[in-house]
Amino acid sequence: MIIRCRWYNVFILTGLILVFFGFRFLFDDSFDFSNSFPVDIDELMKICLIAAETSGFAIADMYQDGKVWLKLKSWDENGKKEFLTKADLISNRLIIESFSRFPDIKVISEERGKVDDEKFDFYKSQYYEKFASKENILANFPSMKVQITDISVWIDPLDGTQELIEGILESVSVMICVAVKGRPVFGVIHRPFTSETIWSVSNYGCFPDCSMGKNGMDMIDIESSIRKIALISRTHSGGAEKILEAALGKSWRIEKAGGSGYKGLRVLNGSAGLYLHTTTMKKWDVCAVDAIIHSAGGRMTDLTGKNLSYLPSSGETFKTGLLVTMNEHFYYLSKLLPSLSSIIFMH
Repeated sequence: MIIRCRWYNVFILTGLILVFFGFRFLFDDSFDFSNSFPVDIDELMKICLIAAETSGFAIADMYQDGKVWLKLKSWDENGKKEFLTKADLISNRLIIESFSRFPDIKVISEERGKVDDEKFDFYKSQYYEKFASKENILANFPSMKVQITDISVWIDPLDGTQELIEGILESVSVMICVAVKGRPVFGVIHRPFTSETIWSVSNYGCFPDCSMGKNGMDMIDIESSIRKIALISRTHSGGAEKILEAALGKSWRIEKAGGSGYKGLRVLNGSAGLYLHTTTMKKWDVCAVDAIIHSAGGRMTDLTGKNLSYLPSSGETFKTGLLVTMNEHFYYLSKLLPSLSSIIFMH
């Protein structure tokens, strides 16, 4: 028997197949043409913790060896020089390579270049040594699976480069943040020269126990119950000092400090009442701070009062400044608002 394949039969069969897959694509959520697949967030968190501490070890070691060479990276929007050190690039490489298990995750870092060092393999070996000590650190958290296409990782491999150059080492940190659909769910800040690591998990808090929030206070008691120190940037103040003086008066002391991570931790531990930034800010500079502050009960918003989005599709910068507090966030924002209109409406 001879079987003949007529062209119109092939056409009908092809049409039926296309209709079948079309209906599945439209109405079946489990059918996905993308490369998305679920990832355990707790595995990512462990990698972030180890990578931050490993990179911090490298930064401190290179500084002590006097191997932090310097070059001009760029000029910022205000005409100020931004520098790059070898420690920035080595730290960045260590962190980026630690995510090799998840090549499809969107990783956004401040640094783009690559550099080698004869001690790089030694620094990398610290990662494996730290892995064992962190193996069970997240065991008490339930497994949280998220589609890999919803995840973005924001990295500042060396926050406070200018401070490192000047020897203001307390302001230097390594910051890594995991965002899901633009919302920060995990953040870690490691301070290489104090060996301090602060990290947080959304809905579970900040670790070690660092919740300093005192929410629910009467309005008249707010300013008498916190330390009246307002932090602003050392190098990108953007008129913040005058804004704070007009809004808060002379009862507050304004302190210039370097490193977004350092300033965020100062607000977290109560040694400062707020942190104000009025110029453009890069997302990798604040994502980890945002995650930690929110997990500890505080707030970080732009100067319009909106939460910050870390969707890669929305760009790498925030244009309308930010305010960080642990208490009565919108009370302070309302006091600052009359002086902020030029910043808010400019963008």
